[in-house]
Amino acid sequence: MSRSYYNIEGSLFDTVEKSANNFGHNLFMTNAIQQCITQLEKAQEEYESAVLLENKKLAAQKEIEIQTYQSSLVLTAHVLYETEDVEV
Repeated sequence: MSRSYYNIEGSLFDTVEKSANNFGHNLFMTNAIQQCITQLEKAQEEYESAVLLENKKLAAQKEIEIQTYQSSLVLTAHVLYETEDVEV
């Protein structure tokens, strides 16, 4: 977002603009994390089904998919911790 030269650093409008940007960023991150969790849950269900059906190939694929989603969530938690001082 481009900054207006009329916006004085530290003014009320500057504070509101920064807060709005942070809010938008948080909404985006929340949505991305929720989508990852949804896909993780789906992969876990598919993995359990594959194990019950003794489909080793599908179970192995879903296990890798689950690890990928879990790793993405761990990485996201570390990034948020470093950038926003969020408790992990």
